[in-house]
Amino acid sequence: MLSERVERLEKRMERVEDRLSSIEVLLAEIKGQLSQMPKSADLVTVRTDIARVDGRISSLPTMFQVMGMFLATGLTLLFATLRR
Repeated sequence: MLSERVERLEKRMERVEDRLSSIEVLLAEIKGQLSQMPKSADLVTVRTDIARVDGRISSLPTMFQVMGMFLATGLTLLFATLRR
C-alpha cells in the first residue's frame, strides 16, 4: 500500500515539474517582452515632445486669420496702386 502511494505521489510530482517548466518558459517570454517596452523616462520624453508640438500647433494662425492677412495685404496693395 505504501508503494502505491509513493508511486502516485511520484506521478503527481512529475506533472508538477512539467507545469513548472512550462511556467518558467512563459516567464522568460514575458521577461523578454517587458524588456522591449518603453521605460517611464521614455514616456516622459514623449509627453514633453507632444506638449511642445501641441504648443506650436496652437500658435499657428487659423484659416480665418490667414484669409484676413491675405485680404488686408490685397487691399493695401489695391489702395497703394490706386493712390498713384
